Amino acid sequence: MTVEQYKALEPYIRIGGDYRPATVLVGERPSFTYQQYDPNDRDTTLYPIKLKPTEHIVLNTADTTMLKKVPGIGSGWARQIVHYGRQLGGYVSVEQLREIDGFPEDALPYFVVSNPHPERLNLNQLTLNQLKQHPYINYYQARAITDYRRLHGDLQSLEQLSLLKEFPPHTIEMLRPYVTF
Repeated sequence: MTVEQYKALEPYIRIGGDYRPATVLVGERPSFTYQQYDPNDRDTTLYPIKLKPTEHIVLNTADTTMLKKVPGIGSGWARQIVHYGRQLGGYVSVEQLREIDGFPEDALPYFVVSNPHPERLNLNQLTLNQLKQHPYINYYQARAITDYRRLHGDLQSLEQLSLLKEFPPHTIEMLRPYVTF
């Protein structure tokens, strides 16, 4: 701002009584020395205290704030863990974290899954679009399920799906905790 502009605006400027110049504030700040540093006296929101190797987090109940306490997990990974858990309907194993692309392997020992109660998909009631929303069911598998229901009636077990070429044995085992009939 030029001096001319300031003089033109000066009649309109009102500064409250609680205003203190920055030079006064800087003068009041205590000088920092290494001996005064306390590692527990820091902003734990921006820089959370990380877990020790013997500590664990329950994967299904953790939020992003808790997840960021795991060494190697920042805001991005925490959001992906929570998002993938919602897509699955809940984690049943810590090994499912490996399904997230590029997940840091060093973080796996810090997680546990206790009493998994995943949300179950009723394969006899969901539409093709609802079925394919689950990470373990792709479009072709969802279509195979809806075609099977249309041709043969309701499914009674996962073994019926194992007869279809779209469902190899490892996919059946991955789906087992997440489906109901």
